[in-house]
Amino acid sequence: MPRDDAMTISRLVSSAGDESDFQRLFERHVVAVEEAVARVWNLEVSEQAEAVEETFVHVFSRLKMLREPGRFDECLLGTAYGIALRRGRPDEHDGGFAEKPFISAPFSLVQGSRPEAETWLEEAVKTLPDETRALAEACFFGQKTRPQLLAATRSMEVAAVGACLDAAYARMKAVFLAHALERLLSTKHSEADAAQPNDPPPNAAGGLHLSDDLLSETLQGNIPPQDGGTLLQHLQAHCPQCEAYLSRRRTADALDGFVLAVLFSGKAGHRSNPAMFARIMRRLRLDARLGSGLAYGAALRRRWNDRLPLTFAAFLGIFGLAVFAFSVTPKFSRHAESFQNQPASIELFWEPAGASVSSAEDLLSESSGRQRAAVCAPGQVLPESARLFLSYALRRSQFVAVLQMLPDESLELLEAPARKSPGRHVLVSDGTADGTPFSIDMHGTVGVNRFAVIASEHPIDTDDIGQMKLVLEMLLERREASGSGTPGRQLFVSWMDVTVRAEDGAP
Repeated sequence: MPRDDAMTISRLVSSAGDESDFQRLFERHVVAVEEAVARVWNLEVSEQAEAVEETFVHVFSRLKMLREPGRFDECLLGTAYGIALRRGRPDEHDGGFAEKPFISAPFSLVQGSRPEAETWLEEAVKTLPDETRALAEACFFGQKTRPQLLAATRSMEVAAVGACLDAAYARMKAVFLAHALERLLSTKHSEADAAQPNDPPPNAAGGLHLSDDLLSETLQGNIPPQDGGTLLQHLQAHCPQCEAYLSRRRTADALDGFVLAVLFSGKAGHRSNPAMFARIMRRLRLDARLGSGLAYGAALRRRWNDRLPLTFAAFLGIFGLAVFAFSVTPKFSRHAESFQNQPASIELFWEPAGASVSSAEDLLSESSGRQRAAVCAPGQVLPESARLFLSYALRRSQFVAVLQMLPDESLELLEAPARKSPGRHVLVSDGTADGTPFSIDMHGTVGVNRFAVIASEHPIDTDDIGQMKLVLEMLLERREASGSGTPGRQLFVSWMDVTVRAEDGAP
């Protein structure tokens, strides 16, 4: 299956594929996605179906970002689980979600086979208390009975079943992480003078447990051997604190993708769902029609553009003229106002040669000694090798989307619409537990790049992003390197431009 996925994706991203390739991927994995979503036990059935559909739209639109096509199912299931978590806990919407699993550093600590990993997970469940073990075995193995049906057949509250399954899932993740960490530390020991994985490390007395920082380092394979040895001891002993940490997390990561792929990928065969697949393709065509820049196969976009109705094209032209007329009115400010006087503001940073940005503090610290990135001026010229970082501030809680308009005037969705709390936010590399700042790669973007933050009191949908594309195109003609304004429908936009030049070297 991994090889089949890789070949199918290769055809799609090279424009040699067609809609049947999308259908092949959909039918091959839809059952596994449904099972992963169903494990977020507090979702209603209708919400589960919406999450499944949203997962395929999200992943299909980003196929060109996939680093390892042979691990497509891991990215797909990790994304599905993250979307389901977000939908199941709207009060914790700002807790984070692995929105860009294709861009984040891959979780490659284990090279073993999936049957071996499944054995690890089965053994992990056997170490649980009897009632929890019985529920977990029924839900994750064997018949793979869904939580709601388990509750009904055993005359239990769904919440009680869910709590047991959450604990079991955390135990499985912890055990798998322990096996992966043991292999990683063995490799590091052969390369450096470090403590053996099972030796008492020097800082064992410090009570090191899983945390956001430690999990991020482990998932990326960068954990120091001494810390790794301490953490390994906790995980092998089924540390309640570490497992409670995993159970509390409300964001998906690469570890979830691997565990869910072991449990569900390829276990229930293929299935068609023509109605859902048709809806997915309609949404993908809409993205292509709006020029959203989410590449999922140029052939599909080209065919759709050939059939674009003239009436719709005329509507875009009329709407564009209206936006342009509106944009030159005094209400649409020419320059960025202070943060105190506007709902949102945007700021860009770049990493000079020799610097290293590893945390939000490196960007936002007031101390020049801590700041490891330079603030970009509007319109600043940067080399193509520059790494950019983005921050934005909100006066109050709002729905936010972050966009990049490339020199060819296509849009890249850097952060999907989500409600954000007041204050300063840094665009992060989702899939890293500590919120490592996301490095925007500027290779292949020679010319003017416009970065924009859209803020709204109401949820932002695809139509709103389409409006923003027209707004940014009109303003691009005016060559203003930064600005902000309110182009209607209770939307606010703050933007900044940088110019990328082809030659290397410091600007």
